[in-house]
Amino acid sequence: MAKLEPKIHVSMTIGLRDFIRQAGGDFNGMLARAGLSRRALDDPEAMLPANAVACLFEEAARELSEPCLGLKVVERMSHKAISLLGFLIATAPTVRDVLECVAKYACLQLRDSSFTFEERGSLIEASWMFPDSMDAPRTQLSTFFVALFLKRIRLAVGSTWQPLSVDLDHKVLPCPDLVRQCLGERVRFDQRHTRLVMDLSSLSRRLPDRNERLHEVMRQLADRLVSEAKSRTPVADDARRVVIDALSNGRSIDLARAAQALALTPRALQLRLRHVDTTFEQILMEARKAIASHYLQDTMVPLTDIALILGFSELSAFTRAARRWFGVSPRIVRQRALGQR
Repeated sequence: MAKLEPKIHVSMTIGLRDFIRQAGGDFNGMLARAGLSRRALDDPEAMLPANAVACLFEEAARELSEPCLGLKVVERMSHKAISLLGFLIATAPTVRDVLECVAKYACLQLRDSSFTFEERGSLIEASWMFPDSMDAPRTQLSTFFVALFLKRIRLAVGSTWQPLSVDLDHKVLPCPDLVRQCLGERVRFDQRHTRLVMDLSSLSRRLPDRNERLHEVMRQLADRLVSEAKSRTPVADDARRVVIDALSNGRSIDLARAAQALALTPRALQLRLRHVDTTFEQILMEARKAIASHYLQDTMVPLTDIALILGFSELSAFTRAARRWFGVSPRIVRQRALGQR
């Protein structure tokens, strides 16, 4: 069974479009090379193929010679909210409400994405993961999302606010001053997943532009949209999310653990997956391939570490799997990706 294509809301391309035009770039040509149509972008409610949007960001970075394009797009974007999630953040009563909204409603901007936050003593740890079926290079799109999220918080609590630290799941960006300006002083690259650490005291801050009545009305609308989206989600996609979450966080995953996470018996999960023409083994293989593609194209994480992340007992096993997936060794996949930049 083919995986459902992850989608991203068209509003996430507006800042990029404006940036390209201001830089004198050929926006329509970049759209065509990324596999996107201009007509689709004219629909304010359109959900675009996420892999194509990631390719559009990378294409723009190459053509404009802007290796830090994702950060620069956010830097030049207006303060105006242009999506339902943006309005929810803009009207939120406190920073805690901002985090809760992003955790619950980020899927309306990028389907099947995962944003979670957890309190650890005096700290808050927020983590972001892309859908496992996103296998296009995504360095620019990833930095765009993180910088936009931090910018929204600064607009609410003050321009001097900074996270305590930021981990990014891609290679180092060659613009240290801009990284510090957009992301803070403590940024680590080539990490397992994107993570933000903030001071717990930030959670209770009352935001100056809050509008609790409007915020509640918009949350009701967002709840309805999320509920409708979940009612259309096949069990195979739920299983994929469980698998990708486990692999991305270094946990073992098998049929029994996946079934437990979905409140099913292993037999019931097997039967439901069979009804949609797939198996747990196929889902695990697809997730490993997608994660491998990301680490090889977007990061400089050592191959031995990637093998461990994917659950392979040794590098040779990962190399054999990569040859089946990509037709060449993982080392060549990385060399080709570097050669395109």
